[in-house]
Amino acid sequence: MSVLSVHVVVVGGPGEDVAEQLAVAGHTVTGPTPAADDTLAIAGAVRGAPGADVVVVVGGCGPRGAFPEALDHLEGRRVPGYGERARSVATEALDIAAMGVRAEAAFVDDVLVFGVPNHAEAAHEVVARVLLPGIPVLFPVDGAEDVFPATPEPTDTPDAPAPRDARPTPATPTRSLSLGLGDAAPSAPAPEEAAEVPSRGWLAAVSALRAEVHLGRREDLPEPIENLAPVVNVLHTAGEIGTMRLPSGRRYGLYGWPDLRRPGSKVVAVSWGEPLAEMVVLHRHPHPVGTTIDEGLGLLPPSDSDVEDAAVRATGRAPPDCSGRLFALESDAIWILRERRVFKWDGQRLRDDGSPKQVLASLTLRWSNH
Repeated sequence: MSVLSVHVVVVGGPGEDVAEQLAVAGHTVTGPTPAADDTLAIAGAVRGAPGADVVVVVGGCGPRGAFPEALDHLEGRRVPGYGERARSVATEALDIAAMGVRAEAAFVDDVLVFGVPNHAEAAHEVVARVLLPGIPVLFPVDGAEDVFPATPEPTDTPDAPAPRDARPTPATPTRSLSLGLGDAAPSAPAPEEAAEVPSRGWLAAVSALRAEVHLGRREDLPEPIENLAPVVNVLHTAGEIGTMRLPSGRRYGLYGWPDLRRPGSKVVAVSWGEPLAEMVVLHRHPHPVGTTIDEGLGLLPPSDSDVEDAAVRATGRAPPDCSGRLFALESDAIWILRERRVFKWDGQRLRDDGSPKQVLASLTLRWSNH
């Protein structure tokens, strides 16, 4: 594990104990320094830790605490998975009161800022089971790269990224490698791998696709969304990025929350496709969730699929008007594109959700968290 400089700010609770816990783990610790439970006070304390790789704020994470607002003031890029894990761990100590814990994490420039509850037992468990294991994931050793290969990477052909202005075209439609859609069975893992591959989640999807995942490599975003700030901002909150390559040659950028190393991570795959981009929610496997694209090259049904059939599969009922093209789908809803508007059908009512870009932004945020 890399030794990092960690500064502790105490708003309330066991600041000294947390500092000692971090030092015992091997990090260089300064503080704790006190700060009031106030947005500007906490933000100032975070900014006032020059040279720190990590700042840990103890307290200010309750229902009325100011820590999350301080992160907003600092324009921090959230690490969504930390808060989810922290609340889960805090439940053991706080029971129902854990629902009010707003312990979050974010990058403020290059400094990683964590919030820790002010309850002594909850703070100890969150630091031990979430924060400390998370630090080496978010600060990997320089030059390290993990690979989860389904097939060996060819050694005779350089793995060069596709040109920015070229849409990769697979040799065969990748939809034949279906993510549990019923129109084609997913490829099964090799017998020797079967015991190690989960039956659900993003790693199961990678195995079903016979894909290779390379951590730390970045794929260019599809041109229609690279300047779409709401989508890009969400993708930039990912704790780890990577590349997924299918046997057909089609490539995807991978975005993981909190990372691309755990079976339970939230992972979205992004690639080229009309009308905006192909976005596949791998962690929902075996349920097909994501955007649909033209030409039948994607992992989900193509956009010209029968809307009525897709609606019945997802919701059990067809919408009153089945005109339009399939835009996106989840396990219990579909989105239909009609001219320049996208309508959501959940089996009960047909709702105008906005323009394609608005809907894609909303879905990206949703899929990074659920």
